[in-house]
Amino acid sequence: VKKDEILRRINEKEKELSGLISKEGAAYIVASELGVNLLKERERRLKIKNIISGMNNIELVAKIAKISDIINFEREGRAGRLINMYLGDETGLIRLPLWNDECKIIENAGIKEGDVIKLSNVFSRENNGIVELRLGSRGRIEKVEDVSIELKDMPIIDSREFKKANIADIEKEGYYEVRASIVHVFKKSPFFYLCPLCNTKVEKSEDGFYCPTHKKIEPVKRLVLSTIIDDGTSSMRCVFFGDVAKYIIKDAEHVDEDKICDNVEVGKDFIIKGKAKLNEFSGEYEIIVSKVSNVKHKELIGELETIVKGLKE
Repeated sequence: VKKDEILRRINEKEKELSGLISKEGAAYIVASELGVNLLKERERRLKIKNIISGMNNIELVAKIAKISDIINFEREGRAGRLINMYLGDETGLIRLPLWNDECKIIENAGIKEGDVIKLSNVFSRENNGIVELRLGSRGRIEKVEDVSIELKDMPIIDSREFKKANIADIEKEGYYEVRASIVHVFKKSPFFYLCPLCNTKVEKSEDGFYCPTHKKIEPVKRLVLSTIIDDGTSSMRCVFFGDVAKYIIKDAEHVDEDKICDNVEVGKDFIIKGKAKLNEFSGEYEIIVSKVSNVKHKELIGELETIVKGLKE
């Protein structure tokens, strides 16, 4: 296959997936379709920007941006400890909380802020609307020498800190809360598939699903909905995954799969919390949603009363 044809396929794959993967990710998919294995064992590492809730067996190389002081607490009469470790790479930041005996890892591994570490067999979960890593019983941390990582310039943010904003005011990456309605749903397949062993996105072939590394596999099926939201100040692409996506679907548990996009509650206002990031394909910002809820009308009325009162004064 000629170089121009390969580049054309990569661009088409990136466009087909609406910016949900990077150009590098599109290249891996095209390579897999052509029967070429680009994913050697040592290269099966995620970038932080590609980590979503519910992933297992994550392998990640990242720089320690911050290690918190030990937080001592008591729960149900038992003493506990917590250390928050914030990890970063050139694509973003993520928190790894270490609980109780896990706190000893920092001392035993001799790691400190600024070190580069490798995490193996960790998993991701959502906490207060933000995706975090978890070590678990199988997770491992080791210090990596002779590897340099330039951290992305983003603030370290607490899992509860979402900045309320109008869509028109979102001009940089960060965590935001917007009140907006869904005005458009992209009518494409609402599902994608992952290898359960390495979380690589896989495509279906004539005789099943194949991972470039693990060959024929039974994939993990994930729901994804790409939408456009509007709050009256501007509009923005907004992507919902998993249970968050189910929240915006009418009768989500009973709707036929081919009717999912038609059952999204278009025109309804939602409170949407998530991470704004630059879509490399479109060159525009979009929100990857981590939490969505209905508008509480009592609170909305209170806000309007405050605004009216301010205008009168």
